[in-house]
Parts: sequence; structure tokens; C-alpha cells
Amino acid sequence: MMNYEGLKLKPLFHSEIASSYILQDILNNHKEITKQFIKRFLGFNVDSVDYVAREKSYRGKGSVDLKIRCKLRDEVLDILIEVKVHDYLSATSGQILRYFDAAREENGMNDIHLIYLTQYNESNFPHDDYEVNYSLPGTITEFDRATVELQRKNLYNKQLRHVNWEDFYDFIDQYRNRLTKEEDVMLNLQKQWMQAKCKEDLEDNKVEVGVRSLQYFFDDVNVDLEKDLPGKKTFKNQRTVYVIDVKNLEDGELEKTFEKIKTLAQSDKVVQKVNKVTREETKEGVISFLQDIAQESEDWHLLSFYSKLFQYVDQTDHLLLNGTGRTGFSIKVKIKGKGMISLCTLWCNQKIEFSLMR
Repeated sequence: MMNYEGLKLKPLFHSEIASSYILQDILNNHKEITKQFIKRFLGFNVDSVDYVAREKSYRGKGSVDLKIRCKLRDEVLDILIEVKVHDYLSATSGQILRYFDAAREENGMNDIHLIYLTQYNESNFPHDDYEVNYSLPGTITEFDRATVELQRKNLYNKQLRHVNWEDFYDFIDQYRNRLTKEEDVMLNLQKQWMQAKCKEDLEDNKVEVGVRSLQYFFDDVNVDLEKDLPGKKTFKNQRTVYVIDVKNLEDGELEKTFEKIKTLAQSDKVVQKVNKVTREETKEGVISFLQDIAQESEDWHLLSFYSKLFQYVDQTDHLLLNGTGRTGFSIKVKIKGKGMISLCTLWCNQKIEFSLMR
């Protein structure tokens, strides 16, 4: 098989439809391979595979890319596969849970399994704080959110698996001699494009690492956080950070903190001509965060500060608010020639953290 410059295959594989067609073709034509596929990624043996269909539609809930109809001990079993090839662009909030609920309603059973097949999974970001090196794709956020919600409903029992394309290639390589010539050619082309695309996307979403000061990224503005704002300098995750306990600030200090964040966000070093859209789960997290503050009357003065800050970020196109509120939120900006970085982190314990050295 010839090797090609993967990114030049974009006209063939830019659409997720192309990759889902290849996957369906292989799994539907080779049922024994499909049984091994299920065993590998879901951990159990099915007795038979009836068919593999594309675009299984659920009224009002959307269409899942693939549905495998199986039998296990004379019981019908459905396995859904949602395919992604643009993890940083096409992750849909709440999609996994909608498909789970739709399949359960249609079949009247809880035994629904879904494989989320994407460019990346958590294994591609092995650090505890994996946003230090790369901004996190939406597919990982979507999978994490779905896992937490299914566990809360006591439905998560190896029913949901996050698989990346490299996992699939590693699996299918054992069976390449069983594929038709056409299947083998198309899979090879898709693999070359996908690997090049993954490499390009990671490079585009790389966060500058190494010993870099805050001034290195914002050298056109005069901001001295240690001098201007009350806080504590500490070392965390191989970074020197400056932590401000918002609860201890006076109204004037809260206003000054807000203005410092605005000053950094308006730096000429920040790429302004981008449109960042806050995800729905992040907005839901913000609402929950503000509601928690409202529970304690002594914290009511903070509502104005946080509300104004969240509103500013939401209305400023080049700022991205990232996170679900479980631990906090990160305000991200793209620095010219250096990629995406976190301007600051808003923790749920009402502390704000800036990286002085990273």
C-alpha cells in the first residue's frame, strides 16, 4: 500500500460519514470480526451478530452513526457506535445521554451499550492536569459528563466505552488478511488521513510549556499581580502560581481583580479575531456555581463580581470559558504564535489562580 501525505486526503475523509461508512462496511461484512470487536471493547461475548446499520434515527433525539444488533443468550442486544473525526469541533453536548435514553425508551430495556469512537481519549492526555500541555477536546468533556450522569443513575456498568481511532487500528490489524482489497485500501487511506489530522489538531491546540513567565505571554501590558493584588504564591503541577482568595477581598479589591483580568484579555498578544462559544454544560455549571454562592448571605457581595466576570467572558468572543463547574472553570485565550493558554482558573472554592511561571 502506498503512503500518502495524509492531510491531502481531506476531501475524502473530512466528513464523518466517510469514516462511518468504512466502519459499517467492515463490521457488517465480517460478523466474526464484529464479535471480536465487541469482546475487545466491551468485554463480553455475543452469540451472533444480526446486522450493522448506519444512521439509526431516534425521533427528536438525533441519529447515532452505527447500530449493531446482536443476540446474547437468546436476548436481543443493541450496541451503538458514535463516530467523531473532529474532536475539537464537533463534540455535541449531551449527545451520549440522549442516545442512551432514546435507545432505552425504544427497546424498553436498560442493557444499552455505546462505543464513543473519536480522535482522542483520556490515554492521549495522561497527566493529572492534562490541560498543561494541550487544551482539552470537547469529546473528552462529553464522555466524562456522560459517565458521571450514568453512574448517578446507576446505569453505568461497562456500558459506555471511549475508544480512539488508534485503538481501533490496533484491533483491526489482527484481521487485515480477512478484509477485501477494497476495504483494505480504504481503511489504509482513512488511517493515513486520521493520523495526520490528529497530529495537526494537537499541534494547533498545544499549550506553551516550559519555563515561561506571565510577562512572556503578555509583554505589552503592565500587570504585576503580586504587587497589585493580595494573594499567595505557591508551586503546583510544575508551575509557579499566584492564588487569590476571593472571599477575603474587599469590594475595591474585587473590582481591581476584574480589571486585571480584562487588561490581560485585551492584550495585543491575544488573538482577537476568533469566535469562542461557551458550551451548554459550562453555562449550566456557571448557573449552579452562582446558586451555591447565593446560599450563604455572607457571600452575596461575591455574586456581583462573579456575575460580571462570567458575563464579560461570555460576551467577549475571543475568550473561552472551559469546564463544567465540578472543580471550577478556566478562562482560555489564544496567544499569537504560541497557542492556547489558560489566562486564569476560577476554582469552586472561590479562589482564582494565575500561572506566574509555566
